[in-house]
This record gives sequence, C-alpha cells and structure tokens, in this order.
Amino acid sequence: MRINASTIIVTLYLLHFIFPYFGVADKNDNSNLYLTALNIFSVVRLYFHKELFKKVGDTTKLLPVFIFICFFFWSVITIIPAINFGYAFAQLTFYFTQLLAFIFIIIYLKDINIDLKKYIQFIVVFFTIIELGPTLYNYTNDIIELGKPLSRKLSYRGITGNVNILAFSLLLKLPLIYYFYLNSKFRLLNLLLMASSFFVIIQITKTRGAILALILISIILVSYSINQKLKEKQFKKNINRLSKIFLFVFSLLSIFILDDYLENKVYK
Repeated sequence: MRINASTIIVTLYLLHFIFPYFGVADKNDNSNLYLTALNIFSVVRLYFHKELFKKVGDTTKLLPVFIFICFFFWSVITIIPAINFGYAFAQLTFYFTQLLAFIFIIIYLKDINIDLKKYIQFIVVFFTIIELGPTLYNYTNDIIELGKPLSRKLSYRGITGNVNILAFSLLLKLPLIYYFYLNSKFRLLNLLLMASSFFVIIQITKTRGAILALILISIILVSYSINQKLKEKQFKKNINRLSKIFLFVFSLLSIFILDDYLENKVYK
C-alpha cells in the first residue's frame, strides 16, 4: 500500500522538534517558523483539496480542539491589560500556530491510508530512539573523556530544549511503550527503550518532578495490568510476566535513587 501525502505531512509535523536545530539553547523560534511554513502549506493544500476542507468543521467540534480554541480566545482577551504588549502578542502568535498545527494534524490523521495503531507505534518508538540516542552518546562520551559525567550538563538535553523537557517528554511516552511491550512482537526493543528511559530520567536528567511522576505512573501501570488480568481470569497464567516487570521497575528505581542519594549525601 502506497503511503499518501497526509501520512507524510503528519510525520513532518511530528518532526518539528528535531528539524530546526541550529546550535541554539532555545529552539522555540526555529520550531515556530517550521510549523508556520507547514501551516501555510496545509492551508493551500486544503484550499485545493475540497474533501479535506470539509473535515475542518467536524474537527473544530472535537472537545480537545474546542478547548484549545477557547484557550486561544481567552489569550486574546488577556493581551489587552498586558504590560509587555510585544511579548504577549508574540506569545499569542505562537499559540495560534500551535492551534492550526493541532487542527491540521487531526484532519490529516483522518485521511491517512495506513493502520493508525501501527503508525502511532512507529512514531513513538522512532522518536524515543531519536531522543535517547544523543543523550546517551554525550553521557557516555563524557565518562570516557572526563572519567565521569557532569551533573545535568546542557548537552545531555539531546534534541530537546533542556534536560527537564527531555525527562517529561520521555515520561509521556513510557505508558505507550509499556503498552507496546505487552501487545507487540518486538518486546526486547520496547524493554530496552523502557530501561533506557528510566536511566535517562533518573540518572541523567535528575528532574525531581519527572522522577516522582515516573514512580506514580509505574505503580498505576502495574496495578492496571494486574487488574486487567484478573478480569480476564488469566492472572495465574501471566503472574510470572507481571512479577518480572514489577521487579524490573522496582529494581531500576531503587538502584538509581540509591545512587543519587549516595552521590549527593554521602560522597559529596
């Protein structure tokens, strides 16, 4: 099956955070320019593609889109009493660009001609590898050259804006990767991605909010899996797999947290 134009455009939208990387600390301006160019292209395409244009009305009625639109109009109202009008207006244009991109992505998702579930799985796994790769490389390279890694070094951010963004970006993908692990043939790959994400969030970024959320999400996911198996009456059959996953998660968390405690409280 040939991949249609909508599938390619959605992929380009999702790649916006890695395309404009020109060695700057903050990539918002570059990302915004990239999204603006894609939005202009989408407007022109929808103008000549009547079937896609008809989907605009239905898309704006969706609850997430409607909430985003309400947020944008609220931002328009709040710009009136703003002290720094120039900055507020610039932020408003950023929100507008994001809103258009969000609407276009949903429209194109309705038009893609491949299995949506497989496409989402590919995108999540692909982006996770892209995010983990530069971070782990720079971290390992510092150990080889300097003898030890530096705490929350800027280069550890990988393709993101900073290490905090990296931590929460990986955190958002973990539930999906966990789902893919349970329902995919490529379990080893998903297991490696989970382990690497745990390591990066806890050991490299050391973002406290992300670590606390990671512990909470791990407990929720394991509890959900156990509850589902109980409902399916397959608990005994799958207890070994679930116990191994829980032991794996608990061991990683314990090792990384203990290492961080020793580094900051004992050896400091």
